[in-house]
Amino acid sequence: MKSPDGSVTATVTHSSSNGALSLTVGRDDETFLEPSPLGIATFEEDLTTGLSFKGRKNKKITERYDTHGGDRTKHTYQAREATFSFVTANGTPLDLQVQASNDGVAYRYRLPGDGDVVVTDEASTFRVPEDSMGWLLSYDKRYEDSYEEIWTETSAEAATGAYGFPSLFEVDDGSWLFVTEASVDGRYSVSHVEVDDANNEGSDEATDDNEDTDYDDDPYLFELESRPRTAFRSMSAPSDHSPRRGG
Repeated sequence: MKSPDGSVTATVTHSSSNGALSLTVGRDDETFLEPSPLGIATFEEDLTTGLSFKGRKNKKITERYDTHGGDRTKHTYQAREATFSFVTANGTPLDLQVQASNDGVAYRYRLPGDGDVVVTDEASTFRVPEDSMGWLLSYDKRYEDSYEEIWTETSAEAATGAYGFPSLFEVDDGSWLFVTEASVDGRYSVSHVEVDDANNEGSDEATDDNEDTDYDDDPYLFELESRPRTAFRSMSAPSDHSPRRGG
């Protein structure tokens, strides 16, 4: 799918071998986000693999809003949106909603149905191009409520450990990738990213079956983790909503 002016492209890939999903983002024929695995797991079922494609719906988005500061106060957001619908072998539905605007791409998972659902894990990742430089906020898990570290410059290859949002990468001379999360309003756990299996907790059930991706010791693969992990596993989240990831 393309943004309204055609410059930004978001490509969702559905693996024919194991039913896993990935997202690639580019602009003007340059890749900003390499194929990055997607998926979510609940207490009832793993929705990261074994998915069958059911359909797609497209629509155009135009939103107008005001702000109280900045160079201008009136804003217009335009994007193209696609909702990709999948289902597991047990009939459990999963929708992946993707928006492409002239400034970037955002996505969210939707779990159609009534009531709450316990989310146990995500397979969401961000695979940045090789040779990318990053400005990253070190995330010290000893202080789970603190985002008071200083952003440091490092290559994506040398990055290791946990980092808070937002994360900024220079993927080419003068080309930038900004990764963050939105719609964090208390109904879903906030998160951070980790590199080189920084949790040191062994493999995750939500990613073990995704054979298309080597999740261990990949210096360019920033894996999404919840904050804190234990609360994430026991949290109840609305079945129709999760945070939007964007870049």
